[in-house]
Amino acid sequence: MTGVVTVPAALFRVARARWDIDWRGQSAGDATDGGEQIVFSAFPRWRGSLDLRLSHDLARQWRAIRAAARGRVRVWRLPLVDLHAPPCAAPGGVPFSNEQPFSTGQGFAYRPFATMAAPAAAGAVEILIDEVSAEVAVGGYISHDDWPYIVVERAEVSGGVRLTLEMPLRRAIPDGAELDLYAHGLFRATSDDMGAVDTALGAGATVTVDVVEWLAR
Repeated sequence: MTGVVTVPAALFRVARARWDIDWRGQSAGDATDGGEQIVFSAFPRWRGSLDLRLSHDLARQWRAIRAAARGRVRVWRLPLVDLHAPPCAAPGGVPFSNEQPFSTGQGFAYRPFATMAAPAAAGAVEILIDEVSAEVAVGGYISHDDWPYIVVERAEVSGGVRLTLEMPLRRAIPDGAELDLYAHGLFRATSDDMGAVDTALGAGATVTVDVVEWLAR
């Protein structure tokens, strides 16, 4: 059975991030009218390319996690970090109702989420949600059960907020289910040496992460 390696948020110090949907289109050559024929013969999937900047202490922890992943044997569970819109931008964290902030030292982590206001079938491109802890932004990432999506349209309607997503839903989502606004996905490394620690004397470590979404689940 394939194991899953979850990277702690403290280790995911992202300096550069590129997340994109690979639609997996292939050229079938030129048509007689001069246009190009594109064939989509495989399911689309997410690709990620990131640079991490780690202190020496964090680099050792990363090295241990990477070894546990065994190259391409195990699956990585990673957040789709959006440097344009951090999930918790308020200084000091987001307060509880008693005005005490979230603190990792207390064992809490801020996880903004929304809930489904109606069920949605696999293949749907629109969902109806209730915004619980944060407003969903156009261009932002959301996920359900570690299947990530990008929001391409947002409209306030009767009964909630209607979101248009790409790619279409890979799995059905039931009414009342939670959507993670700090999106996560399951990924495979693109090579066995992905994430190797590159350390320079007197400096921290640089780590490059290249992954493709794991679809065989």
